[in-house]
Amino acid sequence: KIEGVERREVYIPLNPEKPEKGQRKLYGSDRIFISRSDFERFNEGEIVRLKEFCNIRVENKESGIAVFAGKELEGVKKGKNIIHWLSEEDAIPCVVLGQERDYSGYVERNSINDLGKVVQFERFAFCRLESFEKLLRAVYTHP
Repeated sequence: KIEGVERREVYIPLNPEKPEKGQRKLYGSDRIFISRSDFERFNEGEIVRLKEFCNIRVENKESGIAVFAGKELEGVKKGKNIIHWLSEEDAIPCVVLGQERDYSGYVERNSINDLGKVVQFERFAFCRLESFEKLLRAVYTHP
């Protein structure tokens, strides 16, 4: 939960190195998901940038509470503290079937528009989207 943040549209490049590829629209809000590994590496009091959305200060790790800390990139060390996020309202549950194990988490709701295609899940892998019925089922193809 992020205290003091207002819900707003956020546009994220499909490929940051090729802006001509377009953007996708998400909604930033006070309830977001971030990866467990990102969450665990930050300390209370630290400023973190939610990519293309806003800065937050980690207030209480135990309860998962953060506080809005501005919109500017200044004050956030470029790269190190910029993390991917997904708002609760844009998220759907997903299971990725892997060769050695399965992975579960959340993906962007608009992923269901790409059923049958191979897509890239940022910071994870390329996956073929198989079906959607309450949760998205995907198959791991390659890193």
